[in-house]
Amino acid sequence: MGIRSFIGIIAILALAWLSSCPQSQPATDGQAAAPAREASKPRRLRLVCDPLLVSLLETLEPELGNGLKGYDLEPLERGELLDKLAAGEKFAGVDAFLFSDPEVRTALSGAGLLSEATMRTFAGDRLALVARKGESWRAESLFDIYRLRFKWLGVGSERTVTGYYAPQALVTDGVMPRVEDRLSHPDTAAAILQELLDKGSQMAIVPRSLIVGNEETKLVLLLPRDLHEDFIYQVAAASGLEDDSSVMALLTGLAENEAVQALIAGYGFDNRDEAMGLNVAPE
Repeated sequence: MGIRSFIGIIAILALAWLSSCPQSQPATDGQAAAPAREASKPRRLRLVCDPLLVSLLETLEPELGNGLKGYDLEPLERGELLDKLAAGEKFAGVDAFLFSDPEVRTALSGAGLLSEATMRTFAGDRLALVARKGESWRAESLFDIYRLRFKWLGVGSERTVTGYYAPQALVTDGVMPRVEDRLSHPDTAAAILQELLDKGSQMAIVPRSLIVGNEETKLVLLLPRDLHEDFIYQVAAASGLEDDSSVMALLTGLAENEAVQALIAGYGFDNRDEAMGLNVAPE
């Protein structure tokens, strides 16, 4: 046997021996790979919300999936929420905020309580001119109401969402100077409607969602969207909870779950696409 043949046999035997040995795994920076982080278990959340959203959120709670164990609601009119922020309230233990106007959003962000990165629009609303059922008030436009001989028009104070948006509509349509001495300003959304029902023979501007299914009221006029800022509802995690799986399940469930969005539309609200002006025909 030649020397080259002998060397070839030795090389083959060496390769066979190496292939039979256990192979070591490459290390990362000299450390064993860390195990994957276990997802946090679903938990119950505490939510601060506008009172207009309470009935809707109670209905949606069982529809939001297994990513959270439900929630407890703390309804606050916009004025009360702004007062608390001005007084330095930190809202300890609150997991998410649901609100409906840019001033509240700015105040929450300015106080460092809001995670802007998690912000989602999930619904919208319309302003409706309403009267008590059986009354004969009619108007082809908001401007036309100045001709009607009502004694007062309930719009709510600036402490309510209605009182934030309704004056914008009255100013934009040019009728504010003709009716401002007849405006009524209750401090809660529910009080605007109750005042109408108790006194009758007058009118009010309220969110459409507040009168859906209410057989004691009649719709006089649905106000055009372009008379005021976009009436939208947004939700955001409290600051520091961007990675909380239950909070994110709430946010994505409200804004992205098709079944939830269908329910939202069924309760007199605009769904997310309508609220954001997507696929909506011009008026």
